[in-house]
Amino acid sequence: MRRRPRGVFMSRLTGIIVVCAVALGGCAMAPQSAGKMPALSAADAPQPTLLAAVVAPADGSPAAAAAARPDAQRLMIYSAALRMTVPDLRQVQESIRQLAVSAGGYLQEMDSGSITVRVPAAGFERLVQAVERLGEVTSRHMKAADITEEMRDLNIRLSNAEQTRKQLLALLEKSQKVEDALKIEQELQRVTETIELLKGKIRYLESQVAFSTLRVELNSPLPQTQTLARIPFPWVQALADGLVSGKVQPYPDARRGRQRGVQMDLPASYIRFYDREGHTEAMSAEGVLIRVRQQDNYDGGDMAFWSALCRRALVENRAIALADSGDLAMRGDTPGRFFIGQRSSGGEAQGYLLVLAVTRNRVYTFEAWGPQSVLTADLGALKKSAASMRLAG
Repeated sequence: MRRRPRGVFMSRLTGIIVVCAVALGGCAMAPQSAGKMPALSAADAPQPTLLAAVVAPADGSPAAAAAARPDAQRLMIYSAALRMTVPDLRQVQESIRQLAVSAGGYLQEMDSGSITVRVPAAGFERLVQAVERLGEVTSRHMKAADITEEMRDLNIRLSNAEQTRKQLLALLEKSQKVEDALKIEQELQRVTETIELLKGKIRYLESQVAFSTLRVELNSPLPQTQTLARIPFPWVQALADGLVSGKVQPYPDARRGRQRGVQMDLPASYIRFYDREGHTEAMSAEGVLIRVRQQDNYDGGDMAFWSALCRRALVENRAIALADSGDLAMRGDTPGRFFIGQRSSGGEAQGYLLVLAVTRNRVYTFEAWGPQSVLTADLGALKKSAASMRLAG
């Protein structure tokens, strides 16, 4: 058998190595579009057709389909982040986990104030809608990434690498020198590592397309920089500060038989301990506190305006999960409205009641807060007390 000249063999090996380097050199620099997904604001929440492009062809993997057909459906990665206030944090976390499992997904991460789940992309939108119904949504952030071109590029690189590996194996079989065999084996090892790296990237992206991610932060108020500047009324910002920080008047200032603050009929077993013009505070021995304040009605705002603003402040600033609200009949046919909510503090549920009364020149706030069970038991008496406020026009 006639031997192939060594110079020809080495020239062919060098050529394959050069081609391999050119074909594979960009593997480590594959596009990272998944890290730069366009963000949608809460107002631009996804419509029902948002996930339509996620469904992959049934006869192959998303990666193979993208590489084989230029007109293949777009490969999209979807994720969402919600911030919510809820009545019972632990119960809602478990509900979110169960919703994910029932949708064919799984729990990825959970801590004291958040939960992250992954579900098949086809059911992602339904999951987000179901989770949003579990509480008050204070922030919504959606992300979408089109990785069609990235997957096509990775598959082309993988095909080139596998072809190069076949050529190197063929050369290895024909090599007659130990030195040549060692060089080929060294190049084979590099190409094989590149193939495994590319396959790993493709598998990861396929899993991101197949399963979408939802992260929910629970009972976390919005950062103050996002809210304070948008509500220019200090008394609205101060709502529920007693519940959140325990802030009450440090020294009693109320005299028997004399009311200088807002006049009203306190519930039985409650005593007034602070009473100044436009400001009254009282408490029960069981730990429920009452704070009543009178404010100027700026520009004659109506009940719809003040109730919407106060509701937003309670949910966004104070992370209070509002469970109930409604109209309340006040003295003299003055419009009144109540809000009932809950907030966890130190692992214990704290109840909260706000009653608003609006006249042409004044806005009255009646707040009560304390242990959930005690506040619930006193709720009827507290509403009756709020309705008894003597309101000035």
